[in-house]
Amino acid sequence: MSKKRKSEAIDPHAPSYEGNAHEKSQHCEVKVRGAIEVHPSASSIDLHNSERWEETAQRKLEYGLSKRTHSLAQVSLLFSILYFFVTGLIFWQTKKAADAAHGSVQVANSALNVSQRAYVTIGRKDGVVADFVVPKDSKENAEIVIYFQNSGHLPAKFAWGILPGAFLLKGSKKQSSGIAIAHPYTGGLPLRTRDKKNGGTGEQGASTIIAGDSVLAATLAVISQKDLAELPSNDMGVLILGQFDYCDELGTRSSRMFGLQYRSHAPSSSLSFSLAQDTPGMVMPLPPSTDTTDYLPPCETVLERERQNNTRK
Repeated sequence: MSKKRKSEAIDPHAPSYEGNAHEKSQHCEVKVRGAIEVHPSASSIDLHNSERWEETAQRKLEYGLSKRTHSLAQVSLLFSILYFFVTGLIFWQTKKAADAAHGSVQVANSALNVSQRAYVTIGRKDGVVADFVVPKDSKENAEIVIYFQNSGHLPAKFAWGILPGAFLLKGSKKQSSGIAIAHPYTGGLPLRTRDKKNGGTGEQGASTIIAGDSVLAATLAVISQKDLAELPSNDMGVLILGQFDYCDELGTRSSRMFGLQYRSHAPSSSLSFSLAQDTPGMVMPLPPSTDTTDYLPPCETVLERERQNNTRK
């Protein structure tokens, strides 16, 4: 009987359970059916809770940082809008003040120009516009003198002349007044020229200067003393047309056309002429430039004068 138990214990055909884990896993097949209930250990639970707490704290930190960043961006945007608004308001106020100051300067300069600039009219301050100047020698011709007054404070560059002919008015008994024009109109102020090669400037023509607050007396025409004596008896009415042009030191140009009317039965020779016409004059356009010469307006401006002075320095 002991042999039998020994043989059972040493049965060579029985499966062997000895060997390593790898061999066991190869020979063991585990089949699980139904739900499995897992009971984690306390250490794994603590580790899991610790990880969840760190994750929650990190999310809270990121949310708080994101919220503060968003608030800071809103504040920055509001500050930028306020800054641009204040800057625009300051700019607008500054521009408004500058425009007002510029306008005030322009008004002041305009007022100064009006008060200081040359202002030429026909006639003296006592109202006499023209007169006869009769020499003592009866053989010499009498002169008709016209008066130009510069009531401004600046000098005027001046040119004038009489248009061809003296027109007889209705009622005159003679066909000729005997008046001979002595200063015909030649186109007004002389044009300035500039040499294209060297930049030099010059003038083509003649002009005169009327000082500020002064009167220029100029000979308009001549007449024999015999014809002069016959003017009243023949009821002569004469209209003489002319034009004058002038520039002041500021570069302003003015042109006026005038008409002098002779009255044969005036109380005195100084009242024999009246101003029958005073209208804006004709201004001729500049001629075209040539290969060597530029034609400039007759009035030199302040800016041109300053440029010339700077060039000379």
